[in-house]
Amino acid sequence: MYYTNSVNTMIDLNLWQPSEDLADDYVRYKHLQEELAVVFTQEAGRPFDLYGVEHVFWFKGGNPYGEAKPLREIEQATPRQVSHPTLDDASTISRLPDSYVPPVIAILTSMARNEPGLEETARASGTSLVRAFEKSIHAAFTVLGFDTKLLGQGSGRVPDGLAIEHDNSYAILWDAKIREDGYSMGTDDRAIRDYVMTQSRELKRRRALRNIYYAIVSSGFKDDHDDLIRSIKMETDTNEVCLMEAAALVAMVDAKLRNPLQVSLGPDGLQRLFSNSGILTGDDVLKTFV
Repeated sequence: MYYTNSVNTMIDLNLWQPSEDLADDYVRYKHLQEELAVVFTQEAGRPFDLYGVEHVFWFKGGNPYGEAKPLREIEQATPRQVSHPTLDDASTISRLPDSYVPPVIAILTSMARNEPGLEETARASGTSLVRAFEKSIHAAFTVLGFDTKLLGQGSGRVPDGLAIEHDNSYAILWDAKIREDGYSMGTDDRAIRDYVMTQSRELKRRRALRNIYYAIVSSGFKDDHDDLIRSIKMETDTNEVCLMEAAALVAMVDAKLRNPLQVSLGPDGLQRLFSNSGILTGDDVLKTFV
């Protein structure tokens, strides 16, 4: 079965990236499941069929807050054993929460700065910090209301993700850059220009979008970025290049969830934030929607 949880778990583990061809995706998915059944059988010393592989994926993907357990314990697992986070004793809370932002998105600023301990936490969660950062950005664009797709790892020379707004005919190609002291624009600008050129032209051809924006999400930005922005705009079909601090994306989600009817995705709302090239900060977002 083409279970959503199995698909998502295989993507999270960087085993496979689905394309837009569902038939081809299913065949590749099936073959990979068969290969995993052989690997699991060899490692566990007992037979694993396709149902057994799916059960492993259910156990891993369906229990995101519990600790990983050895394979021998999987057979005793049932949906009732899935744990969920609970609020700690009220006596330990210094003030009531005010943010509307889900934890998977609120952590973006800490991830972007590569704060101590997050690498180990990501590994304990069965992923890498880079991939977790990409997934949190993807979650943010999804919550905002975009039609989203994770690209990145396993898909060749492409941006990390895509967010499309069909009603207002625009798309955002985005990359995630974890940096403790800010992203330097000269490190991989040639590669960026190449794949943004390919992807932006493909989007214009296949989806007939009016505007395409390219965004880099990081902790901050340093050095001169004008040359890269200028060259991307000249050499690709990208309208603007947005250097977005992670705090800005978190602020967008907070503003959207607080006032869903007032904060639109169109030119009177979020689109105008992407329509100016240069650095976008959390303060810029707050000034726009306060």
